[in-house]
Amino acid sequence: MRAFAVGVFALATPVWSEDALVRAVGFAVTGTNDVQPKVIGDLANCVFAINNDLFHLNNIYADRIKIQAWRDRRFGKLEQGVTVELEGGETVFETTVEPPKDDDSELTQHMRAASPNIFNAHQYAYTHYRLHLSTNNLEGVKRAWQYIYSHGCTSKQAS
Repeated sequence: MRAFAVGVFALATPVWSEDALVRAVGFAVTGTNDVQPKVIGDLANCVFAINNDLFHLNNIYADRIKIQAWRDRRFGKLEQGVTVELEGGETVFETTVEPPKDDDSELTQHMRAASPNIFNAHQYAYTHYRLHLSTNNLEGVKRAWQYIYSHGCTSKQAS
């Protein structure tokens, strides 16, 4: 009986759940398994970072997520991917745009004179955001979003 209790405890550890949830988030927002987002704060808050981007998944209206495949022929080459539209009453996506390198060259001096704030990082927050994923795995993206909201994150209710 004691071994059974230990086995149940091992299966219920948050490490396994966190790893699976983080992998699902990575695929849902990038379309690849090669990117692992960083959990910001408590996992229950469902805020994830990838480079300079923050995803606030608990702020999303999950019932309004739109996932669509797209195809386009550009310069004779077929390109395809998946778009994911995220919407919420609060910030669902934040990004920080790093400034250009200020090498004190003549060009950067002119840029600084014309736009003094150009060499400051700029932060943008969105309550509606469209992801453009370079994958043709539409069903995998849908499953990842379903997993996220059935295994940890909670969605907002649209009013």
